[in-house]
Amino acid sequence: MIVHSDAVGSMVFFFVMVISALMLLAVLMCLPGREFRFAGKILGWWSAGFLAYATLTIIVSLLLPQKVVNPGQSYCVDSWCIGIQNVTKTALGQDVAYRPTSESSAT
Repeated sequence: MIVHSDAVGSMVFFFVMVISALMLLAVLMCLPGREFRFAGKILGWWSAGFLAYATLTIIVSLLLPQKVVNPGQSYCVDSWCIGIQNVTKTALGQDVAYRPTSESSAT
């Protein structure tokens, strides 16, 4: 079995979406029964979990190294690939702006 580096992140995202849908369903089922306090607790737990997930996602994205791809090369993650054929460099004061001049391809 081959596990790619983003497979775990994709599975976590999938489970977060499934749990969110189930919690929304539970809240909607509480409303006709006028169980507003329980629905509020569910939304509170969901909010805390969402905040933790978002914070963890931001921390991981800041800590992981960025991949620098030279023009003509492609970068693939799982079954998704992107490549840059040409790059236009424009001087902006002390900075340089890079803009791809060709389309990226996803397979």
